[in-house]
Amino acid sequence: MSASYVPPPVEVGVLTDPGIIASPLDTLDSQAFLKLFVAQLRFQNPMEPASGTEMMLQTAQFTQVEMLTQILNAQQASIGMAELTTASSLIGQQVTANQEGIGEVTGLVDGFHASPDGPVLHVDGLDVPLANVLSVGAPRANAGDQPAAPGTATT
Repeated sequence: MSASYVPPPVEVGVLTDPGIIASPLDTLDSQAFLKLFVAQLRFQNPMEPASGTEMMLQTAQFTQVEMLTQILNAQQASIGMAELTTASSLIGQQVTANQEGIGEVTGLVDGFHASPDGPVLHVDGLDVPLANVLSVGAPRANAGDQPAAPGTATT
């Protein structure tokens, strides 16, 4: 007669925690991974435990996930800084952009502010997301701002 293994009852919340199982894969973090790993260890068959090789592979995968998360965070921060740099370089420039509800607008950028969705330019009194900019050009010169013709004296 062979002994069969019967796993202990699953505690409420261990494998049914919505933060672990029901979440989309892109929201799983290192804490969720560790909870799953510990649950796997707790509920494995003691007559057939996972091999050391399997444990090392899972640990290596965990390390890879952590490193990829750090790279992603650094890349997102770099993109955010590049967007802010771009927005600041547009101050004083004329831009044409799509403005929701209005259509295409053209005007001078006189400032910007940061938002969770990226920089928002201040264009002639309108808030225009940087992502909506279609073209950038030098500001139009006013009649009084035009340089003197070559060979003429200025006072």
